[in-house]
Amino acid sequence: DHTKKLLRFGFVIERFKDLSNPYEQDLRIVRDFPIAEYPDCPCCGMPLILFAELGGTIKVGICERCAYKGYITRPTRAWIDAYYHEEWDNAKLRDVEKEVTRSLRQSETPKLNFIQKKLLQIADVHHIDKEDLICDLGCGKGGNLHELQRAGFKNLIGIEQSRYRAEYTGKKYGIAVITDGIERIQEPIRFLYSSHVLEHLYDPLEALKKISEHQQNGDILTLIVPNGIQEPPIEVLLWLPHLHCFTKKSLEYLLPQVGYALIEADDTGPHLVVVAKKAKSDALPTSYDNKNIVADEVMRFRKYFAIEVLTGPMLFSWKLKSFEPSLERVSQWHFLKRFFYYLSARLFGIFYNKRSMIIRPIDSFATKAPIEIRFRDRAELLIR
Repeated sequence: DHTKKLLRFGFVIERFKDLSNPYEQDLRIVRDFPIAEYPDCPCCGMPLILFAELGGTIKVGICERCAYKGYITRPTRAWIDAYYHEEWDNAKLRDVEKEVTRSLRQSETPKLNFIQKKLLQIADVHHIDKEDLICDLGCGKGGNLHELQRAGFKNLIGIEQSRYRAEYTGKKYGIAVITDGIERIQEPIRFLYSSHVLEHLYDPLEALKKISEHQQNGDILTLIVPNGIQEPPIEVLLWLPHLHCFTKKSLEYLLPQVGYALIEADDTGPHLVVVAKKAKSDALPTSYDNKNIVADEVMRFRKYFAIEVLTGPMLFSWKLKSFEPSLERVSQWHFLKRFFYYLSARLFGIFYNKRSMIIRPIDSFATKAPIEIRFRDRAELLIR
């Protein structure tokens, strides 16, 4: 009985706080959107097991075979497409010309990040020629393409659904970016990579099928996504843009379905890096090694939200992509601390750089899900 109790927990989110942050993009709350249901794992096809339920309407599932996690109920494809095309990164409020001009005035000290180093390493190991076509699927503001450009690669193209980001990349780096899909590309893509994009795509299998049609045997595909066995639980549950949470095993199931053979996969850090080549693969993945994956993930999430010390209304604070949240009691000292943060920001430009929410425990459960999150009214998810 004690073990069963540990494998079930929940809390109420009374309200979100500190969603505006000068160090990162502001977050927004979204409540109302049309819902579609996807009960099966998009990687291996198994029915998803109910893992968490939010506000009685949003369901998150987990796959026992490949350990994939993702939304069973989510906004419709039309809603998601419109959001990325027009609203992602507050696109309607951005002035591309001013931002590019300001960026070009700032002195840049080239310093490669982990992903850029990895992409250059993969290009070297697999003998990608400087004239070969290289495509960045979901190129964002062009940082990775720019580093390849600096390394001497000449035939570069980006695909980006956000009009704002596509225009920014084109104006700043002079790299062609298309916003209406990979179909526009006519020649074979020797090296296609995608960094922290696949988890945002509505239908990963459909997207990879289209990619496969634009590569020839031997061409290289690299996927970099958040590592599903380490991704912070708050992002899995409440960060709506991440529709999917992949593991190494889930991509081992997904890639052969679209004509790729896995070359290497590294899931030792926060990034899951998978390199594959266009080729028929006869390898049949086995089920996930950990037979207790559902229970283990529930316990990981329980520890993350510090359920053992959640005794009343408390302030849960976190940073996106951070594994070290904090939980503190809401008291008069809390409000004094907040006033101190306000003064620091006004007088010294020192800002409080965490997001927060007031949460409290629940005594009974209204769902069969191992994790239940309630809200004052309707379910609330976060976007930017």
